[in-house]
This record gives sequence, structure tokens and C-alpha cells, in this order.
Amino acid sequence: MTRRKFGPEFTAEAVRLVTDRRVAVSQAARNLDLPEGVACAAG
Repeated sequence: MTRRKFGPEFTAEAVRLVTDRRVAVSQAARNLDLPEGVACAAG
């Protein structure tokens, strides 16, 4: 399995989901097809 890389736009959108739209980190991770730990690290 290769490691995926995410650009700054993707990371910003992930953070925006949680902060602006008040989506739970776990839900944002599922929406973006990410492991929850990756989503937590982005914020």
C-alpha cells in the first residue's frame, strides 16, 4: 500500500468540515475516506 499525500487545499477543506460546519472528526474522516487518526492530525 502506498502512502497518500494530501495537498493544502484538501487539508483546509478537512479542517473546514470540522470547524465551520461542526461535523465530528470521525464523520469528516468517513466523508473524506480517511482513517480518523489522519483527520485528527490534519487539524
